[in-house]
Amino acid sequence: MEYFARLLARHGHTDEAVTRLSAGIEDRLLAAALVDIAEGAGRDEDVAGLLATRIPDQHRCDSPWCCRGLDPDDAIGLLATIRERQGRVDEAIALLRTRHITSVNNRDQLADL
Repeated sequence: MEYFARLLARHGHTDEAVTRLSAGIEDRLLAAALVDIAEGAGRDEDVAGLLATRIPDQHRCDSPWCCRGLDPDDAIGLLATIRERQGRVDEAIALLRTRHITSVNNRDQLADL
């Protein structure tokens, strides 16, 4: 689905790509592709709203196997990417500070920001 959606977006069907990926937002890879495609589609706020619903107020995973699919820390990181892209860096930083895990694959998004 990720590759198909990226293909759709490259050929001018970004709204269809966003719609298809939105249905699979619980998958981390599809959610990341959705964030990438939303940038070119002008749909950042729509995608940000979808990601925000994946971030519960109180729950934080204490192990990599806590949540299925898109866990709150991944959703926070993707939402912070959108906020940074929108020039809302302070909001992105505040979001990233709420994550339980700060470094993924030897890369720390907060430090990069």
